[in-house]
Amino acid sequence: EHQKMMMFLYRAAMVPSHPFFVVVEIGGHNVWRKQLDKLVRMGQGGFLSDDKGVKSIKEGIPDTFGMLEEEIRAMPPLVRNFKCSGQLEKGDPHCGDEKYTDYACTARKGKVSWHPGFKYHALIGTRMALLVTQLLIDALEELVSDLETTDVDSLLAKLKEEDAARFANFQKQPLPSMGAWDDGKIEGMDIGLLLKSDGICKTARTPSFTRYEGILTERTNDRVGEFAPPHRESYDVGIPLEDAQATPGNGQMRLAYDPNDREKCDEIVKPDYKDYFYVDKKDGWSMLSVPNKAERQAFQYDPSKMKGMIVVCDGVCERGKCKKDDKISFADIEMFKANAFEMKVNNVPVANLVAFGGDCILLHGTDGMTTFQKHADHGGFDLTVKVNEDGKHMRMATVAIF
Repeated sequence: EHQKMMMFLYRAAMVPSHPFFVVVEIGGHNVWRKQLDKLVRMGQGGFLSDDKGVKSIKEGIPDTFGMLEEEIRAMPPLVRNFKCSGQLEKGDPHCGDEKYTDYACTARKGKVSWHPGFKYHALIGTRMALLVTQLLIDALEELVSDLETTDVDSLLAKLKEEDAARFANFQKQPLPSMGAWDDGKIEGMDIGLLLKSDGICKTARTPSFTRYEGILTERTNDRVGEFAPPHRESYDVGIPLEDAQATPGNGQMRLAYDPNDREKCDEIVKPDYKDYFYVDKKDGWSMLSVPNKAERQAFQYDPSKMKGMIVVCDGVCERGKCKKDDKISFADIEMFKANAFEMKVNNVPVANLVAFGGDCILLHGTDGMTTFQKHADHGGFDLTVKVNEDGKHMRMATVAIF
């Protein structure tokens, strides 16, 4: 899935502050390495993890096998019982037992053999922090050296000029190859729009600034907060799936969540939730406005910059499995063709769906139309969905418009 990473990095490079990327633990994915190298050659600042460097760090971690208990307890916490008999996070005396933190909710989900523990996360995080620290030190030393021969204002002007020139050169470069996403490989896909144009994204998932600030739900005055343990949130969490299934909607797609996705814990152990916009047959036509009034104001929405290419991503169930098989996926093109559900954009019927990136689809209108006209009143896009099959529902996780 290197296309998704490339899309993220390329769009990040277009941000006015011109951030650089740091990619770690890429392993033997040579395709990814070549693409990342190309971005750097184009002018994007970036750093790619050196697998040999990671190997040497792992080799340098002290092995606790054969050590006395008092010697082990005297070790720093992040290397204590990290390596046993040459293995990380497994083996005797205590590496497997102390792989995960135990200060709260020890029976939490996700504690499986293929997930790294907190010490491994700390190792990677420390590498990244040291890299950024070294970059800051290098930059300061270079600035001090330059200021010996010029004044601050002149140096600042020179650096701004160099940065602007690099960014201008980056924008002139041919777009990077996106593999299966390149122009002509996906019907109606304009890779230039996807990578370079302005866009707006609306997602039900957390963590999300728009959720915490009440922008997504237009509750900016009374339902705001930050990520918190379940049942202690002050932002709008939506309604439980069971309530959404039991009661009809009011013409709007409802923000909903699966209670099983929340850890039963008084500490924050998993702030990322797969929430979604919900609709089922009893709701009839249900609408989701992109952007809503609060989003237009918060992000200074400019309709003139939107071309109307729309991507919708399905709200997947936990590990891709839904109870009773009662869910229709937005990415199920065959179900769409069988009229199991219908969609409109600003009251224009969606005539075709095109697969795009796993659980996502591109919307096409009638007569081969690959973009949709903006709403005459608010300049946005009103998506409406109707489920036609009894006992079925749909979950929309994200909408992105370019």
